[in-house]
Amino acid sequence: MRCIILCYLLILAPPLSGQVADWRIGFEYNETDPGLFGITEQTHDSLLSRLGEVTRSQSVRGVVNINSIGGGWEGMQSGPTATINFNSTDNWVRRLQRNGFGLVWNLEPNARWSFAQNPDCITPPLFQITECAPDSLHWQHWYDYVHAIVERYDGDGTADMPGLVLPVRYYVMEQEAYFGGAANGIAGDSGEVRGYGYWEDNVHNLLRLHEVTYQALRDADPSGNTKLIGSGGLLFDLYGDFPDYPDPDGLVVQARLAGNNLMSADYRHGWDSLKTLLRGLAVDTPLRRCDYIGWHPHLGWKSTDQCLRLIRQEAPGKPVFIDDMWSAMLTTTLPNGGFTQFIGGDSLERDFPNATVGSYAALLNGLDAGDSTVIDWYNAHTAREIVKCFSLCFGEGVERASCSMANDANPNHTLLWPFTGPYRYTGLHASAPNGFAAKPAAFALQLLCDQLHDFTSASPVVVSTNPYTRAYRFERQRGTACVVAWSESAQDPADPHLPNGESVSIGFATDSIILYHPVVTAGTTVHDSTVMGLTARTWNGTLGFEPVLLEEIAGSTGIGELTQPRLLLAPNPAQDAVRVSSSNHAVIRTISLTGADGRAISLPAGISREENGFLLPLGDLPDGIYLVRAIQQNGETIQRRLVILH
Repeated sequence: MRCIILCYLLILAPPLSGQVADWRIGFEYNETDPGLFGITEQTHDSLLSRLGEVTRSQSVRGVVNINSIGGGWEGMQSGPTATINFNSTDNWVRRLQRNGFGLVWNLEPNARWSFAQNPDCITPPLFQITECAPDSLHWQHWYDYVHAIVERYDGDGTADMPGLVLPVRYYVMEQEAYFGGAANGIAGDSGEVRGYGYWEDNVHNLLRLHEVTYQALRDADPSGNTKLIGSGGLLFDLYGDFPDYPDPDGLVVQARLAGNNLMSADYRHGWDSLKTLLRGLAVDTPLRRCDYIGWHPHLGWKSTDQCLRLIRQEAPGKPVFIDDMWSAMLTTTLPNGGFTQFIGGDSLERDFPNATVGSYAALLNGLDAGDSTVIDWYNAHTAREIVKCFSLCFGEGVERASCSMANDANPNHTLLWPFTGPYRYTGLHASAPNGFAAKPAAFALQLLCDQLHDFTSASPVVVSTNPYTRAYRFERQRGTACVVAWSESAQDPADPHLPNGESVSIGFATDSIILYHPVVTAGTTVHDSTVMGLTARTWNGTLGFEPVLLEEIAGSTGIGELTQPRLLLAPNPAQDAVRVSSSNHAVIRTISLTGADGRAISLPAGISREENGFLLPLGDLPDGIYLVRAIQQNGETIQRRLVILH
C-alpha cells in the first residue's frame, strides 16, 4: 500500500491570519479497528478515500480524530510501571497517513489506577467510562504518558514511530463541561454530581490537568509545532433561538439555566464551572494551559453562534478549534426529540416539524424503515445545515473545524447499534454495509471546501439586523472573494429550495459573479451554478433556508473570465491509484507525467477515464516526486505535484 502526498508542507505553522492553512476541514471518525464487525484495512481505505474527495482542494487532505484511540490511558498503560503500548495507535497513524490524513489525538485520562485516591472523582453509573485527574501519587505518570506520546509522533527525528510521515500536531482535551446528561430523566447539576457527563471531577482539577498536559507536550516538542486544544462545552440547544442575542449570558439564558427548560433542571453550577474553565484557559501566566479553546457543537449553526460569542467573552484572544462539528439534526426521541434539553422542535429547527416529517419519532422511524420521502428531506436538511455551520464558524473566527460522523453508524456493530439512535443517520456517507455512498452533505461540504480552502481572512457582511439572516465574506489567496449567505427569517418554508427570507444587497469588487447552490438531492453530484452580471457591482437578491455561495469572477469584463481552475488529485489507496480531475469540472483531454529531473515519464498501464478526468494507477511508479500536467478540453494546461511514498 502506498502513501500519496499531494504537497511538501507537512509541518503546520500557525498563526493563520493572512495565510492559507494547509487544511481547514477535518473529520471525526467512528469506525472500529480492523477485525471487528467485518471491518478490514480495505474498509478504512475505502472510507478515507471518500473523505479525501470531500477535502480534495486542501493542500493536505486534513485530519481525523479517533474517539478512544488506543483505549485511552487505561488501554495503553495497564499500571504505573507498565510499558506504554503503542501498537493500536501506531496502526491508526499509519492507516491515516497512507491515505493522506493526519491524526488528531483525543486524550483520555481514564486509567482507574491513576485516580483511585482522588477524593473529588465521581464513580459514574453502569458502564460509563470514568475520566478524572490523577491522585497525588500519579500526576508524574500522566506527564510521562503524554510526553511519551508526543515524543513518538512529533516527527522531530528523536524516538519517532518507525515510518512516521505525517506527525500528530493536535491533541484534544475532551473533558468538556457537559450539561449533566439526561440519563434516567436526571439532568443538569443533579446529573453532574452523579457522574452523567464527560468529566467526573471538578473544574479546578481539570485546569491543573491542562497545565501538566501542556508542559509535557511542550517539553517533548519545544518547536511549538504540536498544539493542545483545551476543553470546552456542550450546551445542547441553549442558544438555539438566539435568546438575548447577541448577549451569551442574558436574562433569558439565566432563566433557562435556572430551570425554565424542557428538563426542568438546574444547570447553574455547570454554567459557573464552564465560565471558570474558559477564564482559566485564557490565562497564560504563570503556566500556560492550551493553544486553542476546543468546542463541541451539536445542534446546528444557531446554537453554535452564541457559543462562539461566549468563548470570546470569557476567553478573549484564544483561537478556537472545533473538534466535532455535529451539524446534522440528531434523530433520537430521548430524553426529548433531537437530544434537546432547552427548547427543541420548531423553536430550534424552524423548518421542522413539517408536513413531510411531523415529529422526531416520525423522523427516526422513517429513517429506520428506509422511507425515501423522509430520507430525502433529512439529507437535504443536513446538506443545507453543514454549509451554514462551517461558514458561520469560519466567518466568526474559528481556525479549523472537524466534521462529526464521517459515515452512518454500522448496523453490524451489534454491541453499539442499540445506542446509536441520536446519530445513526448523521454521517456524510452511508454505512459500511452500504459502501460508504456519498450523501448530499458530502457534496455540499466538498463545494464549500473547494471555495474556502484558501481563504486568508473572513468577516461578517452586515445585510440585516435579524440574526436569522447571515452573510460571510471570505477573501482568498486566488485573488477573489466568496460570500456565503442565507436567511431563516421566515419560518416553515413550503419548499426550502425556494428563497422565502429577507431581500439583501451585497457588494463585490468585480462586475460579475458565479452563484452556486449546494447539492441537496440524492443522486445529484454536481452543484447548480449560474454566471451573473452585476449592476454597480452589487448583487440584489432574496435569501432562504438553502444557502448560496457567491463567487467573484476575476477581471472587469467578467462573464467569460472564470476563476483559475486547479488540478485535483484525490488518492484512492484501495486501488493504489489517484483520481485526476479539474476543480471547474471541465473535461480533461490528456495528462502527462514528469519526474523530478524534468524528464517525461510514460503513463502506467491501466490508466482509465473516470467522469471528466482519469484514474491514474500508481503500481508501476517508484517512490518519488512527480509533476502531473493536464490539458483541458479548452486547451488550458493545469498542473500539480504528486509525491508517492511506500
